[in-house]
Amino acid sequence: MEKEEKKVTKKSGLGIAWIILLVVLGLAILTFIIAPLMISGLIFIILYLPVMLYILIYKWIDRWFAAIVFTFSIWLNILVILIPITGGLLDFAAQPKYVLLEDNTPFFGLTLNTNSDSQQFAVLNNNQLDEVKSEITSEVKDKVIFVVNKEVFRDIDTIQVPDLGITITKDEIFDLLKSDNPNRILIRKLSPGSSLPAEMRSSNPGSGDQIKAMALMLLLQKTIEQNGAEYLVDELKDGNIKVYPKRASLNILIKVIPSSLVKDFLPDFSDIAGSNNNQMQQRK
Repeated sequence: MEKEEKKVTKKSGLGIAWIILLVVLGLAILTFIIAPLMISGLIFIILYLPVMLYILIYKWIDRWFAAIVFTFSIWLNILVILIPITGGLLDFAAQPKYVLLEDNTPFFGLTLNTNSDSQQFAVLNNNQLDEVKSEITSEVKDKVIFVVNKEVFRDIDTIQVPDLGITITKDEIFDLLKSDNPNRILIRKLSPGSSLPAEMRSSNPGSGDQIKAMALMLLLQKTIEQNGAEYLVDELKDGNIKVYPKRASLNILIKVIPSSLVKDFLPDFSDIAGSNNNQMQQRK
């Protein structure tokens, strides 16, 4: 009788353990859905993971004290592995970021200023572009550089520019970005009797940079609208977008974690592209 009672008690305890494990797993999934990735990941590592490990180990060895010791040991080893990766990601998030567009070699670049509400990007001049390009081949230490191959925009044919009432092709945008006089390319696209807005005329200092920034942002915006926000992450996984410096922690995330999660660690290009429209409206 006593043996049968012990078996019943043991089965009951294991059944409750399974229920707790499923509840914790459900809460973990819900946390990742609701909370930002960094916060939900921290909650999972500190709270959910030890509980799940303990339940699995306890069901395996059926000794609560030994299960606690093994759980703590495994959890500590996981932390030892994750801390360098997390530290690398935090360092990645804090460093200034640059975006270069390449056609065999980089020919145009932006620096991102995601902490500013008024201007989220600035065009690199030729000297700055050459400097950043040289850092790609060496060891980049103080910045993060995204190199975007023109192949990323392969599905785009033409783009409407409502502010100018014109349609421009993808190849014309690339020519414009490579040109020292982008104003002239836009003028050729205007209908007879039309003219560029004052802020885009060559007589206005910085107008060329403004036109190039507008062109790239329109290209990004249409690409994201057409393919979805996760498309750029998929291109990152496929190698059409490269990140420098090459870090093991980021490479692991890119290759292993789903695109919907990886994008939380990257600049929000859809938001940056959208800010271009706001800046253009404010200048009118």
